[in-house]
Amino acid sequence: MLFTSVALLLAGASSVRAHGYVQTVNIGGKDYPGWLPFESPYGSPVPQTVERKVADDGPINFDAAELTCNKGGDTGNGATATVAAGDNVVYTMNRWPDDHHGPVTMYMADCGGDCDSFSGSGASWFKIDSQGLLNPDTFTWASDKLIADGLKWTATVPSNIKAGNYLMRLEILALHSAGAPQFYPSCTQLTVTGGGDGAPTASELVSIPGVYKQGDEALFGNIWNQPQSWPQVGPDVAAFISGAAPPPSAPAPSPSSSAAPSSISSASAEPESTSSSDPEPSATSSEAEATSTYVEPEPESTKPATTTKSVRPTRSARPTATPKSASKVCRIKSKSANHSTKRNYMRALGMKRL
Repeated sequence: MLFTSVALLLAGASSVRAHGYVQTVNIGGKDYPGWLPFESPYGSPVPQTVERKVADDGPINFDAAELTCNKGGDTGNGATATVAAGDNVVYTMNRWPDDHHGPVTMYMADCGGDCDSFSGSGASWFKIDSQGLLNPDTFTWASDKLIADGLKWTATVPSNIKAGNYLMRLEILALHSAGAPQFYPSCTQLTVTGGGDGAPTASELVSIPGVYKQGDEALFGNIWNQPQSWPQVGPDVAAFISGAAPPPSAPAPSPSSSAAPSSISSASAEPESTSSSDPEPSATSSEAEATSTYVEPEPESTKPATTTKSVRPTRSARPTATPKSASKVCRIKSKSANHSTKRNYMRALGMKRL
């Protein structure tokens, strides 16, 4: 009976561990243990970790209160790592299912003091990195990159960020179940040294939960429709971050790709063309249709003028003969009058013939 109970307990634990969590984190070259939800709570003493607690490795809903730092991650776990601005933070997962394709996004939040009591609620978060569909031809996502890199994901502390206490938030989003996005967040407590005076603007701060909405194509779209691109998850990377720019959801498709053209190209960027109409874009997925079906109408100034060179006009439409120049008629009359005067003058002198 005891053996059966233990077997069932182990089977249940195995089914729960189907996903993954942060096992270790290397911060500025130093290794720190993660919070291991199936081991750490039973340690003696219970370990203090720079990684906030997670109850298990299960998913979090897009609008759940636990989306901030996972279940059990409202407060710190007694430890904070010191890292210099510009250094790397490398997360190592214990596992990740290869069919749980999706983006990986990094956020940070200024604790405004001691991070242990900072819950991360409200508009506190700014994005520092985001990667999604990396190669549509091979269906390679950020999650696949994580697996290929030995279950590691590297984030960089912004080199120009102002010094202070921060939460760094790793967010893995699994989109394998269309219409039911699965979030796997984890928060790390950091004391950042050095840096500069970089900070996000108020408009770049978002609330988690709150930043994601029902019906968002980046969350609720179907990745199995062979998309050639994928919408960006969440806001743009904060502008103060050195070299930051809104990240593309996928590399620009090759000329042979059937991806729909971008709908945000300005008219001034279009090459001159004598074609009377643009080709219709070809959509390869329902996501592409939802975001890329608009085709910029061709400005009138770029359309070629209609020619009638090969069309023979009707008799009634033919132009009438151009009358002789009035000045020419006048010159003829003037010449005749001068000739007559000259002849009469010569006859008076005895010359009969002019």
